[in-house]
Formats: sequence, C-alpha cells, structure tokens
Amino acid sequence: LSIAEAFSNLVLYPNPARYMINISYGTEDNFNNHYVEIINSLGQQVFISTIDASNIQIPVSNFGSKGLYFINIRNDSKKIIVTKHLIIN
Repeated sequence: LSIAEAFSNLVLYPNPARYMINISYGTEDNFNNHYVEIINSLGQQVFISTIDASNIQIPVSNFGSKGLYFINIRNDSKKIIVTKHLIIN
C-alpha cells in the first residue's frame, strides 16, 4: 500500500463541523515527515501539524471563523497527497 493510497482512504468527520473535527486514515503505517494543514477560503494557513497517529482531533476554535476550509495532507517535499473540503458552521 503506497502512501498516496493510504491517505486516499482519509475520513474527515463531522462535516460540516461545529466544535471538533476528526481526521482518520485508518492505518498504523509510519508516515514520518507528513503533515496536515488547514487552509481557509482566502488561501491562508490556519493550522498545521505533523501526523503522528492514524486519528487526529482538531478543535474548530483554531480556525477563526465559519466557512469553507481545505484539509491538505502533505509529504516532506511539501507535495499535496490528498485534499478534502470541510465546512465549519
């Protein structure tokens, strides 16, 4: 299973979200040097964190406001492996 295939199974919930989002990619493989970033609709990065577990919880309070966000998983070369859309309400 390649890294791209593993992350293609990424699940983001709840969506839309109000308080907390969960990101799960359902594998225990080691994805050192990969990270999740959250970008708002203006293209501004509002959150970034390395991936150290197969399930990540992120408080919506980190985002700043309601609206559309993009969840990117990037590798150590900064290449986007997968992107998901998220609505905060």
